[in-house]
Amino acid sequence: MATQKKPSLDPETLLEEILIDAYGDDEQLWALHAGIEDGLDLPMDVHVIGEPLSLIAIDHDGNARRGPLAVAALGGG
Repeated sequence: MATQKKPSLDPETLLEEILIDAYGDDEQLWALHAGIEDGLDLPMDVHVIGEPLSLIAIDHDGNARRGPLAVAALGGG
């Protein structure tokens, strides 16, 4: 089965598409969370400060000060 690749967009255009119907900080954070989650094929290998990790999820609990969080585990490559 062939995987359909999404068209590449510049970050500003991508954010506009994600946030088009989101009004206020709370709705925008939830829309950003959903957009990131939908756009990534998880789990995926990542590096944070040179350390290999596996990004396993994007989480958001509604805390506007914290925003969406990356959930990672050791062992990425």
